[in-house]
Amino acid sequence: MMKVNRLTLFTLGAVLLSGCHDEDPSSVVTPPDVPAVGSPAMELSGRMFTTRIENNTAGQPFSAPLVLEHNEDYNLFQFGMQASVPLEHLTEGGDNQPLMDTVSDENDLFNAVEGSGAVAPGSYQNVILMLTTPNSTHITVAGMLVNTNDAFFAQKIDVSSLAVGESIHFDAPILDSGTEDNTETALTIPGPAGNGVGFAPQRNDVNRITVHRGVISQQDGLVGSVLNATERLLNSPAKISITRVD
Repeated sequence: MMKVNRLTLFTLGAVLLSGCHDEDPSSVVTPPDVPAVGSPAMELSGRMFTTRIENNTAGQPFSAPLVLEHNEDYNLFQFGMQASVPLEHLTEGGDNQPLMDTVSDENDLFNAVEGSGAVAPGSYQNVILMLTTPNSTHITVAGMLVNTNDAFFAQKIDVSSLAVGESIHFDAPILDSGTEDNTETALTIPGPAGNGVGFAPQRNDVNRITVHRGVISQQDGLVGSVLNATERLLNSPAKISITRVD
């Protein structure tokens, strides 16, 4: 497409108007304030990112990852505060749907994309996200450690300055939603170690989000735990990489 110099357009407009001194000002129509095709605002809404979630644990599968598109004001959680019920569904049962359903209710949350399935220990999964609005500046990635009661990982990432081809990397911490006591019994773990109940509406823990104290096992002396040393966890469980591809 041919580019037209703005100064040339301004000069041409001035010449045309110089012969129209008697035009009624009321007849001048002001164009609507919308982004022009090819403007920065239009380009921002079409940015595409690949989110890579790596499971670095020895024996903790991740639930299908959830990738959220939002602005700076949105927070999936706040430390020391209660987990929302939709977040509780994710952290206790690996169920992303309640959080995905909040997109239409949250002014600062614009889109949610779910991964293709569980992420096994030692493997990874890529999730593609195309931003839907120029106001999108951040991406949050989250998932449950399914051989636990309510342990999860989550990372809020500013992608507003990433250029095409650039990447950013994070080691996501292990978090505790504080909604379910960390007994790690077979009846209360939804993952393959227990095949028990996932989400349970009653809250029998501290009811506030904290950094997890560590997923411990039967061999560590946790009476009633169905976990063994393979599911034990003290370190960052997930590496998250985001690359802008378009």
